[in-house]
Amino acid sequence: MCPPMVEYVNGLKTELAVGTMIRLTSVVEKMKRVVKNSHLELEEARKKVRVEEKRKSEALIKLKEVEEKGKAMRDFVGHLLEAKKKSKAPLVSHRLQCRESNQYRQSIFGSLVNQAFLNLNSCKIIDHDIACTCISLQILAAEHDQA
Repeated sequence: MCPPMVEYVNGLKTELAVGTMIRLTSVVEKMKRVVKNSHLELEEARKKVRVEEKRKSEALIKLKEVEEKGKAMRDFVGHLLEAKKKSKAPLVSHRLQCRESNQYRQSIFGSLVNQAFLNLNSCKIIDHDIACTCISLQILAAEHDQA
């Protein structure tokens, strides 16, 4: 061996005897473990970040869908309110007209039925079917006369 190599080996021998080399190698081993653990922790943190980003994007998509549905519902309610306002006035007048015409019909029909019964009593008809036919004919004739 060459003299520099011999000096190196002798230096290692003395360091091994004193224990500095062993302490240095143990420190290097600890450093390797710490670096390895930090890499594992970093990978776990990256995975968590990816999962959270995915959840965040899904939540944003759901929020956007809910906002769109809410907007559509508000628009629909607005259209319903407009339609209700537009149709309310004619509906009220139509109801009043229907009530008035129904009252008129009832008054006419009531008077016609009363008149038919009076005529029936004056005719002294015994058969029920003939009486019903007679009343119907009298009502139709009275309606035709009033129209």
